[in-house]
Amino acid sequence: MDILLSKIRHEMGNAMTIVRCSLNVLKSECPQVSETKYFDNVISELGYMENLLADMSFFNKRDEVNKEFIDIEKLITGVIESSLGTEWVRDTKITMEKENQDEIYMVKCDLLKVRQMLINLIKNGAEAIGGTDKEGKIHIMLARKDNDILISVTDNGCGIEPADLNNIFEPFVTHKKDGTGIGLAIVKEVVDIHNGKIKVVSELGTGTTFEISLPINLVAGKTECLV
Repeated sequence: MDILLSKIRHEMGNAMTIVRCSLNVLKSECPQVSETKYFDNVISELGYMENLLADMSFFNKRDEVNKEFIDIEKLITGVIESSLGTEWVRDTKITMEKENQDEIYMVKCDLLKVRQMLINLIKNGAEAIGGTDKEGKIHIMLARKDNDILISVTDNGCGIEPADLNNIFEPFVTHKKDGTGIGLAIVKEVVDIHNGKIKVVSELGTGTTFEISLPINLVAGKTECLV
């Protein structure tokens, strides 16, 4: 089944690459077409499918865990720098900032999975800000407490409805127009893999904070999800 899913994702990915390239050519040669709402709808739906395929790829490989000691502070810095060039940050004119003490934050973890977790949290914050007319800000704080590395990601977006807080980590549950409902499920999965904890604090109209703790000395287990 895994081989079949990989084949399907590969073929769909190739097809969508061709579609996107064709749309770019169409936009260049027939600009009047690209100005219609139908063109925007196609671009939006194509982006949705690309995100969905990327998220599905993660779940297909979630049992492949390669842990190594990494410097979380350097990883976060790299993720912020790469995120600044993405459409979902650039188009919403978001300011991103990082706060941490002057020390080394080493933890044994799967670098690619933790990187994906951070990207998803930043993207989630950017999408929440995109639904407002605010000057967007995403603040990432890094600290160490006892044997845990603490990471918090705060946005000043639209906030989350109290009734929705209990199911935001469920796969395919989304309250966004173009959301896949997998991004935060991946965040929860990554924290699970690392025997961590995750807490969500949100206020409508003010913003949301995701607080994550990852143990420095890891053992197999599940996360504790606090709302």
